Amino acid sequence: MRQHMLFSANTRISEILRTMTSACLVVIFVSCGHDHTQGLLEKLDTAPAWSDSAYMHVPPTTDTSALHAVPLVERPLYVVPRTPLIKKYPCTECHTKALGQMKSSDPSGRKAHWDKNLQHATTNVLQCTVCHDERNLNNLRSITGAVIAFNDSYQLCQQCHSRQFNDWQGGAHGKRVGGWAPPRTVALCVECHNPHQPRWDIRWPAQPSLTMQRLIK
Repeated sequence: MRQHMLFSANTRISEILRTMTSACLVVIFVSCGHDHTQGLLEKLDTAPAWSDSAYMHVPPTTDTSALHAVPLVERPLYVVPRTPLIKKYPCTECHTKALGQMKSSDPSGRKAHWDKNLQHATTNVLQCTVCHDERNLNNLRSITGAVIAFNDSYQLCQQCHSRQFNDWQGGAHGKRVGGWAPPRTVALCVECHNPHQPRWDIRWPAQPSLTMQRLIK
């Protein structure tokens, strides 16, 4: 009887602590929005709608002929080919000469790819030519100079992000495409991460959790 009473008391205390913790989290989320001008609810009302990339809407299929196989894993794994989704590909349609010959001596001239802002490590570590080979612009290059196709861009990422790559190929990181039935098809890294600015901005949930909604009310 005494043990039952102790168990009931401990259970009740645990429930109270969980409720207090949830309430504190809600107060923090609702009252503090970093800039201290908007709470969570206001941010949710003004947050832009999430826009998935083009191939997130690939229908489920058992036909792998249109998919690109990932050869680095034991279980069959596929990605949707990247090159058909690149608007300015192949690169040699514009880059008809070597980059050294295409450089302009006019400082007032418009830069190529002016919309690209490289914020991916420091310039001492990462520059355009670390990933892009100026002698073979239709492909990427590894840090050892090996050719990497755009469809295999994960090979480029895993050179530095090996832990994330292992999680990605195992299914713990990234997004599944076309449903859960085989063949297992996943999104490439660059479908969620901008390769030039891979860090994500703060994203607010489309809808608060049920626990949060109950406590807010």
